[in-house]
Amino acid sequence: MKHKQVIVISDWHLGSSVADTKRMDEIRDYILSDPSILVIFAGDEIEGWSGGKHSQSIDSKADLDAAEQIRLMRRRYFAPLAEAGRILGMVSDYWAHPGWLADKTLNVWEHMIGDLDIKLIQNGGHLVMRFPNGYEEVTKVWHNPPRGSNFDEVAGQRNVMLSTSESSRPDGSVAGHIHCMPELSTRFFMFLPERKKVQILS
Repeated sequence: MKHKQVIVISDWHLGSSVADTKRMDEIRDYILSDPSILVIFAGDEIEGWSGGKHSQSIDSKADLDAAEQIRLMRRRYFAPLAEAGRILGMVSDYWAHPGWLADKTLNVWEHMIGDLDIKLIQNGGHLVMRFPNGYEEVTKVWHNPPRGSNFDEVAGQRNVMLSTSESSRPDGSVAGHIHCMPELSTRFFMFLPERKKVQILS
């Protein structure tokens, strides 16, 4: 069986004045180039709109209004990847850029995916990957895990995982919200509790 490569994408902030759509296109095309490459979207795919709550840091940087951000994200990235069967899931229900758009009448994450075959994973929920040989890998997926740190990128994930009893603990944990670059995260951090170390994948 051919190995699978799973890429975790977060913090593209499409619609922001610093979003690098050329690099985003390159990542999309790389994923589409090989059917063994899959992707998890770990949040903040669009810049969103805070309605003035964060007008200096967020709203002032948005080049597109929120509706156009959603349409562009769906058309340019979600649709081609979902139609090729490459998206394992997308984290939802967290308080951040898309979350600021949510109100009592709108689930912004459902609105973002529309009728595309993309599974929503509640922030901190489990993604179960089943392979043809019967093996299962359970991964906890976050956008922003609780009790994070400005200095230790996996502090929040580590605290949650190590406070979970071993019998209930998943195989690993991934998270977004790590702004390695202002326009997108180019690597992600996976905490593997049974190995007691962090694996950094570029």
